[in-house]
Amino acid sequence: MELFGIMLFAGVGLIASPIFCLIIENAVARFRVISRIIQIFSIIVVMVFTTELLFIMIYDPIQLRTAIGPAYIYLHNLLFMIIAPCLACSVLLRRKPQRFGFLWLLMAPICWFVGVAAILFQYHVHETLYGIDGTGGPFKFP
Repeated sequence: MELFGIMLFAGVGLIASPIFCLIIENAVARFRVISRIIQIFSIIVVMVFTTELLFIMIYDPIQLRTAIGPAYIYLHNLLFMIIAPCLACSVLLRRKPQRFGFLWLLMAPICWFVGVAAILFQYHVHETLYGIDGTGGPFKFP
């Protein structure tokens, strides 16, 4: 069942990623104040996600969850959900939008790949913390 969910969301991402990137570059980028706020927020999210990924590589999810506490899983789930759109926004919302920019064509597959990798990363963290079936891990699911 999990494999079906991964394949379903990967397929949806193949369609949603180019549409999102096209809208960001051609519509949202025209509003300078809003796009700048979104870009700064997106850069912060990408940096926090990268930091979490590095901490997971250095330590493991169990040690990280022990250090941060129960709030870790909520932060992890939030980052997992918004990393791909934030990556697109951090790159596509630059100061001077071009009239007919085609950077979104490059960013769409990159964001799709990051989204699928984030899904697999999320499964790794949850299975390490809570076990494969929700039981058997060192922690109980909140």
